Amino acid sequence: MCTAWESFSGVAIYHCKLKVINRKAGPGIVASAAYRAGERIRDEKSGKTHDYKRRAGIVYTEIMPPRSAPDWVFDRAKLWNTVESTEKRKDAQLAREIMVALPNELTPGQRIKLVRGYIFQQFVRKGMIADFAIHAPNKEGDERNYHAHILLTMRAITLAGFGGKVREWNAKSYIYQWRQAWENHTNQALEQAGLDCQVDCRSHASKGLDQEPRLHLGYQAMVIERKGEQSDRGNENRAVEARNEMRAKLRGEQTNVSDEWEHLHHGNVSQQPTIPPVNDIDCSESDIANTDHGKSLDTIQQDESSLQSSLDRLKDQVFSLKERKEALERIAKTFEERRAEFNRQIENASDEKTQDRLRLREKLECSYFTERYNKIRASLLEEEDPRKYVNKIAASKHRARKAGREYQQCVSEWNRRAVRDGDYSPIAPESADKIKEMQAAEEKKWTDFAVKAEKNGWSPSRTEKERQTLQKRLDYELATSFGLELRLSHSRSMGK
Repeated sequence: MCTAWESFSGVAIYHCKLKVINRKAGPGIVASAAYRAGERIRDEKSGKTHDYKRRAGIVYTEIMPPRSAPDWVFDRAKLWNTVESTEKRKDAQLAREIMVALPNELTPGQRIKLVRGYIFQQFVRKGMIADFAIHAPNKEGDERNYHAHILLTMRAITLAGFGGKVREWNAKSYIYQWRQAWENHTNQALEQAGLDCQVDCRSHASKGLDQEPRLHLGYQAMVIERKGEQSDRGNENRAVEARNEMRAKLRGEQTNVSDEWEHLHHGNVSQQPTIPPVNDIDCSESDIANTDHGKSLDTIQQDESSLQSSLDRLKDQVFSLKERKEALERIAKTFEERRAEFNRQIENASDEKTQDRLRLREKLECSYFTERYNKIRASLLEEEDPRKYVNKIAASKHRARKAGREYQQCVSEWNRRAVRDGDYSPIAPESADKIKEMQAAEEKKWTDFAVKAEKNGWSPSRTEKERQTLQKRLDYELATSFGLELRLSHSRSMGK
């Protein structure tokens, strides 16, 4: 059996990549068609001429239209210039491209037959025009890198020309169908050629393999590696191989530890020594007294403990990435249930004060969980594929930082309320002393206020005005002492 992927210094036997060529990004469909076919084509819209006649490595090119297409579609220049002029939007999707790797074990004729059969069954029958080119390996690249580029139209075609776009062809189900079909066509071609190898389009996870997939090396990285230098993708693949070897080693160690554990607890009874008759035992009382039975028992218990801890450690290390991600999502689901319970309690609360306390508690726990959830999620995505999930990793880290700041604000707000309300217990032990100090300080200021009002003989209106001023100042001092932003109109004046 051929493996689905060869060493990273070569091209994969199975490779099927799909993408859409649009006007907004890339050189355009006319330039793309000229480059893949190795021809000279003038772009009538831009006025540029794309000349790739001198390009080496073009083995075979062909245009395969459906029966409903007019004869002019066999003219590559007219075909793709018509596609370009038909689309009006500046971000229009012009064509679909499928790139497939061809088995180097097949002959040139067998490769052409494989590609033509695949295109006719999957695309031409549905009404697409296919323009494909088979390329040979580059001299500086992998000598097995035979591959084909397939350009596909996205509009229905009739004798009158292009019609409307067929949105059905953009369905995600077609991606899986076309990838699976390439596997089937390739395996059929290999079998007909009498070759004992197969390809598999499934991912490692779908096949149940506890391995990280390697990255496609690509031409540029291949050239660097061939010069004896190291490329970024090559280094990443070497790191993946090292981690896969460590996984295999740990699985082997886990098996050995499990076998020893089973043997220790469930030893083979037939191998246990038989007890000799009493009159056959030849040992003195001193020999029996000098036997350290307790030490032997301790040794066995230590062995059991050591084996169990080793087994637990190994199980943690080989715990698959997929299972850890599933466990994280289960925790998230449990927390959502807790939030729903919070909402029920808030609705059933008897007074507004209780509702306010429950809302703050929910916000506190939510920010705490969000910070830790996103930190763990980012680390799992980095472990799985840091290049593929670079945007998701950055987003998770941003959410974690934002939630961390919100959590600190909630803690400060909760502790601020604990100064004046017995229903709020200090969250952190170190906050308790600070809260007691602030309570004592406020008590003293109110006592001094009462003494001052009595001594100066303030009227009730003057006393109320001074009381409000003191209350505002205390509110501001309390908020700033916990690092909170005081959302009150008097905050600026009180800060002076």
